[in-house]
Amino acid sequence: MPVGLSPGDVAEASPGPRVTICHFPPSDPAGVHLITVGAPIARAHVNNHNDAICSAGATDCCFDGHTPSACTNLQTDVNNCGICGHVCANTESCDRGVCTLSAAPLPFWLHYCADPNCGGLQPLVVHVCPEDNPPCTPSRQTTVVPRLDGHQIDQVLFPMQASDGGAGVIATLEAGAGSILGASLLLSYTSPVILKSDIDITLSYYKVTPAWDGTTELDFISATLTSPEVVTTVYRHPTFLTGDEPMQLHERGRVIVSVEKQIAGIDPGQMRAIFMPTELATLGEGNFSDGNLNIYMNYGNPPYIEAVGGLYYAVMPRFAHEYVHELFSEVSRAIRETTSA
Repeated sequence: MPVGLSPGDVAEASPGPRVTICHFPPSDPAGVHLITVGAPIARAHVNNHNDAICSAGATDCCFDGHTPSACTNLQTDVNNCGICGHVCANTESCDRGVCTLSAAPLPFWLHYCADPNCGGLQPLVVHVCPEDNPPCTPSRQTTVVPRLDGHQIDQVLFPMQASDGGAGVIATLEAGAGSILGASLLLSYTSPVILKSDIDITLSYYKVTPAWDGTTELDFISATLTSPEVVTTVYRHPTFLTGDEPMQLHERGRVIVSVEKQIAGIDPGQMRAIFMPTELATLGEGNFSDGNLNIYMNYGNPPYIEAVGGLYYAVMPRFAHEYVHELFSEVSRAIRETTSA
């Protein structure tokens, strides 16, 4: 539980004559509350009533039976979220008094950015020109920021196409870490991406319109479902998989895990499975098993999914394949640890 400032910090907490304290009335423990008093009186409260002097931002008071009282903000304090003593899990933050997952888990090749420049790496700079004029010099640009649940991430893969579906475009890498695959499929290992073009284009398989001379947020969101067999996280564009597809992916994964465990006679424990679109599959094909109960599947994009006959045809065989790798990892470890083998 957070504590307030020490008596010696009163002057720093409030250079004026009055100080806010978290007051614990000895005769009424439930009546702990914030009050504002003169600095000399504040010292007496701290010494005699186990009160705490509050710094800026405190809006609430807590007392758990120990000294001192605690200045807090029940809307944001992970140790007192919503009510005093309600502690959020390590993976959660306190948002408006409710414990909320801080950020969705990422595959091992992706990372969240701690700042808008993603650690100071040089952003990828790309020119997108007409197919018949590859060396054009565009006059307008947009800053493309890939995000998951509102958090900036450090890599992205997306196509660029003429918005009218007419003449083709060609992309040229001007600076930064990344590559152009084919004529206009961009793979960036840094974030953000500076995209320059005088052509009206759309980005990604979800045809996002750039905000020219501004910031284009390439957003994806996640949903996490939990069962004893598997914790499933599904990334998607906000316009895609808007029905019960995440639940179906989770339930079908549970069936595969149960059947393959029964066949192998091995139970490695609860799995974590991440399903992602093409845009976040920036390493290889995006399908991996790490041998530590984590599997990652790239379900592709709308054109690919349509071509193969549907979402579940596109990704569930990959799920089954990667889970077999996890079972094999269990066998491999057992053999290495058994001298008779």
